[in-house]
Amino acid sequence: MNYTRDRSDTEIAAEIRKALEWSVFVNYPSMIEVEVDDGEVTLSGIVSSPAEKNRAITYGWVNGVSDVNTSDLIVSQSLEQPNNRNDQPDEPTDREIKQAVLNALFYDPRVNSFNVDIDATYGRITLRGEVDNLESKRSAEQTTRNTRGVTTVYNRLKVRSENQLTDNQLEKKARKAIAGDSWIADDDVTLLIENGVADIFGTVDSTYEKNKAESLVSAIEGISYVDNNITAEDNDTPYVYDPYLDEYDPYTYTWYYQESSDDLGQHYSRYNNRLSDADIKREINDELWWSPFVDSDDVNVSVKNARATLTGTVSSMSEKQSAAENAIEGGATSVENKLTIQ
Repeated sequence: MNYTRDRSDTEIAAEIRKALEWSVFVNYPSMIEVEVDDGEVTLSGIVSSPAEKNRAITYGWVNGVSDVNTSDLIVSQSLEQPNNRNDQPDEPTDREIKQAVLNALFYDPRVNSFNVDIDATYGRITLRGEVDNLESKRSAEQTTRNTRGVTTVYNRLKVRSENQLTDNQLEKKARKAIAGDSWIADDDVTLLIENGVADIFGTVDSTYEKNKAESLVSAIEGISYVDNNITAEDNDTPYVYDPYLDEYDPYTYTWYYQESSDDLGQHYSRYNNRLSDADIKREINDELWWSPFVDSDDVNVSVKNARATLTGTVSSMSEKQSAAENAIEGGATSVENKLTIQ
């Protein structure tokens, strides 16, 4: 890679340390040592999970870095965390769930939690209040869904902006945001904003770019809704969401998921379900049994409305990811990967 300017090792190390300190996914940044020698980064110390280690690696790849070495960054579950989730109560109370959601939103820099009210009933969370942009609304739902004990999220948050910008001003901001993103060619996306509602059109290569375009527009204060009519040329592969690695949650996008008519507000995929749930489960179990990367005896599979849930234990992060890939190959339209690494 050719960089516009050379950066000193001290400057690189300072940026990485700051990223670790501000990350909500790194529990103990002070226990990670950062050393940089001629653009080569070495991370050492202790993290509490493989997912946290992957985050640290991501933060190490800043501008000017040629390599990131983490051979001395050790994963240890002794950092004031339980060795297994089974050590925790099986069914937290609504009061405990509500407090957990409050804590999660408080530490999420994307959400102004002071204007968010939370109701909890049998694990079903209702969010009410106001946020200043659509991306904050979605981020609040994403963070709530990733909180232990939450089964369903009803997002009743309202987008309210103190800055009254005209549609032309909002459109200029949206075009600038898309033009400044390296993933999307600005001539691939057409924008139309009326009364704060953005319609986006065009053709992109992947669902990632389609999501990314909507995320960029949603983060602009003053836009209350985004109607995403972008066509993704590679739209055949469902999305496997990992809350520790992915910057957005596909389940909060109306074009990806639609609400069912049941009273639980469950979300089901819009992908065509060519197989029944029983057939999908059987296909996934066959994929796992034949996989050389997964010990199928320790993986349990359940399928509802073509959405697969994986539970059990695996020995590594790669085995966990391989199991999710097997579920997609078996016909699942999405995967909730709850496998525990031991």
